[in-house]
Amino acid sequence: MKKKIEQHLQNKTVSKKLKEQEKVRAQNDSKVNVTCFDLQQVLTTPHTMSSQLYYRRKLATYNLNF
Repeated sequence: MKKKIEQHLQNKTVSKKLKEQEKVRAQNDSKVNVTCFDLQQVLTTPHTMSSQLYYRRKLATYNLNF
């Protein structure tokens, strides 16, 4: 488990560096566009604390940001 956490942190660092490099590249080259997105949260709809309704829910709302 510790190795998985270390790998995850390494991937996170590499991703951040790559994102910053691409942002700089897009600023310097007008032919390059960069879009970042993040799936923040999946919200159950309707939201309730009742366990019976939790398992009968029909919708999920995806909060995706660009």
